Amino acid sequence: MPTSSRLNCPMYCLCTICTISRVDAVAHLYLAQQNRLGTGNHSTVFRAPFVLELDRGSGAVSRVSVAVKTTSAECGAHYMLHQEAVMYSTFPADLMDANGPDSPSGIRAAAPEAQEDMPADDVALAKTDQRNVASTEENRPPPVVPRFYGYYLPIGDDDTLICNTHSKCKEDGKCEVDWPSRILLVEECGTPIEPRDWTYQQRLECLSLYHRLHEAGFIQCSAYRRNILVQPGPLSVPRQERSFAAPSFQIIDFGRGEHKMIEREDDDGRRFER
Repeated sequence: MPTSSRLNCPMYCLCTICTISRVDAVAHLYLAQQNRLGTGNHSTVFRAPFVLELDRGSGAVSRVSVAVKTTSAECGAHYMLHQEAVMYSTFPADLMDANGPDSPSGIRAAAPEAQEDMPADDVALAKTDQRNVASTEENRPPPVVPRFYGYYLPIGDDDTLICNTHSKCKEDGKCEVDWPSRILLVEECGTPIEPRDWTYQQRLECLSLYHRLHEAGFIQCSAYRRNILVQPGPLSVPRQERSFAAPSFQIIDFGRGEHKMIEREDDDGRRFER
């Protein structure tokens, strides 16, 4: 995946978590300093256009704006971004909401349109199916986390993936490193909340996201207000119909997160024993 930025590696490859294999697809990510969304202790996040070639050689592409998370020059930052990618790859679809914005693949399920030569019973069935789809989408719980668009590792001069680590350093490792940044792509979900701007019921809605996360077996371990984003909603309606009268909240930042089925490199599962 070619990039345009200050990242010190021009080519990246989609990483299949746990197997770390290469995927034969071409995409372009365009980073610019003026599109920076924020900087933390371990990472910098950008808004960037992501262009994916749908069928290699066909010229057909899909374009989407994504949030791009990159690592700082510390070993712990690389560890945390990898842990976050593992978390995102483990989240079930209902936590990300399949009814959200288009994925980079551009593939969306759609109810069939009735054709003039379709038998009457089939036309009635198609209309019923469309009503059922709409009803299901209206009743579907809102997403808890952003949609995941991939974890990318830099490609070295010898055409191998660069995935450096310090075996004795974990998320709080402070060793300065010159490793090329890893890249995590997720859906852009708005801006950090300011609790005083929201009603008691809306604050309870934010709390309910953590309950759903915990019920699914996940813990985030970083419940700060900067890690809860808000955007116009509801996400079940077209973008032009959304507003802050029905805000949508989502949790981000899972570098310290855990799941009861994930074996962490430090093998620390004590939080799930409480």
